[in-house]
Amino acid sequence: MKFLRALIHRIPPYTKWLFLYALFVILLAGSINLMLYLPIPSHGSIDSTHWLGFWGSFLGSSIACIPAILALNESRRQARQQHEEVQAQLEASRKHAEMQSADAEEIRRLSVMPVLDISFRFPDYSDTSFFTETFIEFNADNRAQNFHLFNRSELAQHIAACHADHFLSYAILKNHGYGLASEITLHIPNYDPMPLGSFGTNDSFDFVFAFPRKTTITAKLSFSDIFGRHYFQNLVIKYEESDDSYSFSPATYPILESSFK
Repeated sequence: MKFLRALIHRIPPYTKWLFLYALFVILLAGSINLMLYLPIPSHGSIDSTHWLGFWGSFLGSSIACIPAILALNESRRQARQQHEEVQAQLEASRKHAEMQSADAEEIRRLSVMPVLDISFRFPDYSDTSFFTETFIEFNADNRAQNFHLFNRSELAQHIAACHADHFLSYAILKNHGYGLASEITLHIPNYDPMPLGSFGTNDSFDFVFAFPRKTTITAKLSFSDIFGRHYFQNLVIKYEESDDSYSFSPATYPILESSFK
């Protein structure tokens, strides 16, 4: 019995039913063969010849069922395989559609993404022809102020007040991207955010930028596109103590912070 169980476990699942069916037919035939030696009461007109004919027909029909069952099993296997192939094709189509949708969304995002660039210059502040309407001052006491100027005289006063203990730079912020940059804000650690407004493609905004001397500034520019996606760009103004100078790193490529649809 243990041998028979071990043998059944070794048979592949898809042919196990065939083995069991053949085993049933063999056992049934053996049982019939033994029963023929027993005195089984029956109708007087029925003898051993009739029984042999009956059981022969029964076994023949049983064996003839095997091809039909094999054909049915093969048909079910092919149907299951076709179903799995169709499901795999549908899944591949779904993934392809998702990739196309994601690519289209990315193209749409890039087509309206603002890209800010800031450049720093050092004009002759004593030149009476030099003027900008905005003066942004970051003080040593962590106060940030944005002054809107109306004339050259006001600018000269602010420059004179900050010249001794502040580093001054004339900055030009420009949008080189393909869409409107809204809610542009300058962030510097330990200071309140400084709103700079909004401007479209190729628009620029210039201002005098004053911050405490001998200080490295790590700044961030945040803004939104027309679809409400939020971006930021980093820039660094580094103080070089070795030669008492400053180096300016360009603004990084816009980094997508979040998206609202």
